[in-house]
Order: sequence, then structure tokens, then C-alpha cells
Amino acid sequence: MTLNGKSKALFISFAIFILVVIISILPVFFNIFGESYLFIIGLMDILILYYAIKLLKSKTSVLGRKQIRSIYLVGSIALLGIFISILIERLIQ
Repeated sequence: MTLNGKSKALFISFAIFILVVIISILPVFFNIFGESYLFIIGLMDILILYYAIKLLKSKTSVLGRKQIRSIYLVGSIALLGIFISILIERLIQ
């Protein structure tokens, strides 16, 4: 499979986002974070996978940038949610 510049860039971006999904689950397996983290990260991972697939299939650079912005927005909201859930868990203990 030979990829041109745009296709190669899209594939590399897709692969990096898949790696993010895999790495984001690791803290649960190592018992670093609990169920609230898993819930938030699970939602984030599903949305990242959805937008990463749309990114891979995007026909124009405008559509590709739209998918990238969506992925960054989802990640930012998830990060905020994780901070809030950790804060709430610490306050309850």
C-alpha cells in the first residue's frame, strides 16, 4: 500500500489517536483511577474513535480539520471532567 502525502498524514494522525485510546485505558488496569475515570474516558474514547474514523475518511482538508477540532474538543472536555471527578472523589473521602 503506497500512500501519498495527505493519505500518509491522515493515517499517522489516525494511528496516534488510536494509541491515545489504548493508553487512556491503562490507568484503570493499574488501579490508578476508578469507575468515574473509566466512565469519562470510555465516552471520550468512543468519540475519539468515531472522529478518527471520520478523519481517515475525510476527502478535503477542511473536513479533516473539522474532525481534528472535534477530537481536541472531546479531549479537552474529558480532561475537565476527569479533574472534576478526581476533585469530587477526594472531597468525599
